[in-house]
Amino acid sequence: MYEELIDDVEEALHDQKDTKDTSLHVYKHRLEMCNAPADSLESPTTTNEVEALDRLWYKNCQHSPRLIGTSEGTVRPGLHHEAIVGGYSVLILMNKLPGKTLSMDMFCKMPLEERQSVREAFKEAWL
Repeated sequence: MYEELIDDVEEALHDQKDTKDTSLHVYKHRLEMCNAPADSLESPTTTNEVEALDRLWYKNCQHSPRLIGTSEGTVRPGLHHEAIVGGYSVLILMNKLPGKTLSMDMFCKMPLEERQSVREAFKEAWL
């Protein structure tokens, strides 16, 4: 799948006079990394999320989901059309809180005063 992307970029880069081969090499490496199975279950993002949920539960925070459990495994064929078969998957199960989910995009589009209010509420809940 990513081989076609590399071919397209290679063709585009060769049309540019001042492009160095290192650009193509870096691009190929990044695409290969994005499309290759992980070789470890260790992920700083996953670890940080689980630790944050644990810490918030310990502090009895009423405004964050409760971590119910985690499951680690290997991606099997047919799981999802974008999944990398043979890679690792980590599922994090938590309860759903009432209210509206606040995505980063939604937060960034809020007026400054509302963003500050959200920050203060989170700070109060965290501490």
